[in-house]
Amino acid sequence: MSERKRFISLYILMYMAFSFGLTQFTPYLSKIGYDEFERGILLSSYAVTTIFLQMIIGFYADKFQTIKRFVFLLLLFYLISTCCFYFISTPLFLLHLLLLAISGGLINTITGLSDTWILKGSEEVRVNFSFIKAFGSIGWASGSLLLSILIGTSGYTGLSLGIFGLVVASMVVVFFLTDIEKIVTKHTEKVQLKDFKIVILNQNYRWLIIILFLLYSAIIANNITVVDKMITLGATDLQIGYKWSIQSLFEIPAYLFGARLFSKWSNFTLLKITACVLSLQFILFALSGSSWVIIGLSALQFFTTPLLMISSKQLIFSMTDERMQSTGQLFALSIFTGLSSRVVPVLAGYITKAFNVDITLFIVGIIPIIALWMTAKLQLMTIKKSELA
Repeated sequence: MSERKRFISLYILMYMAFSFGLTQFTPYLSKIGYDEFERGILLSSYAVTTIFLQMIIGFYADKFQTIKRFVFLLLLFYLISTCCFYFISTPLFLLHLLLLAISGGLINTITGLSDTWILKGSEEVRVNFSFIKAFGSIGWASGSLLLSILIGTSGYTGLSLGIFGLVVASMVVVFFLTDIEKIVTKHTEKVQLKDFKIVILNQNYRWLIIILFLLYSAIIANNITVVDKMITLGATDLQIGYKWSIQSLFEIPAYLFGARLFSKWSNFTLLKITACVLSLQFILFALSGSSWVIIGLSALQFFTTPLLMISSKQLIFSMTDERMQSTGQLFALSIFTGLSSRVVPVLAGYITKAFNVDITLFIVGIIPIIALWMTAKLQLMTIKKSELA
């Protein structure tokens, strides 16, 4: 089996295992007796662990020049923490807080680390990055469908057994994958903490993180504020479910055909497309008076999250010193995904409460326009830097 096929297998199995854990956090917490406020605190915990885990693991992956070993170990910790979480059916707040924080943080860290593994891998897998990512979406979608059947027949015990089987199968695939090549250069010493300044002092890298933070903030608002808008319009649970389904379905072709997009347009162009579509989408969300219109607009996901995630990783990869690429990838992820996941729900909720949900949507629609201007400026800065080199 080729490396590409092994990574495809890993992404299907791994994302199925992650869908089993993540999608049932809220229903399970509700089922065992936690109220809305308690669930909010519990669910926000893994945004914090995501930030710290990604920064720490990224640094040590560079220090020891291995990703394979970290993915293997982190999958094991995900298995233990998630199964323990679902086995505890009594509301023990601090214990559930700890286990959920670890499990959710590990999901985000493993996915980011696995993407970096592909980008630092052989030419065969690197050029198929977006194609392989599509199978993560396929794994997530099929896992969500299978999970509903599994819970209906075996309950949360069946869920835990399903996670066990999927994670063990993922670890077997990881065992047979080739680790990243060790960098043999003039640098003979291992990466040290002081080397982190190489990443941070890169002006283009810092500028890119701000752009990604702004764009991803809009994506977070899509998952929260847009649902609030649907609720105010009287949407049913089924209609809200349709919104999630449409988003997931339209991500798959975007990842599958990502390689063709990259052959025609640059990463900067893809970021600009993402910014324009996000701005248009949120303005239309604010103006729409029907949940079905919002469901239809969710198909624009094709041009948002997939393009953002693929182009961002390529840009971060190109702007980071080769010894610090895992650190660069995961530090950036910890900021633009982790920090935005903490900040946006609070700010969006405050603005909605002070004014109304449409005002919040209009404000979010302005944010990508700022990111669009910054992207154009960063592109010019990058061109100028390459000319001076």
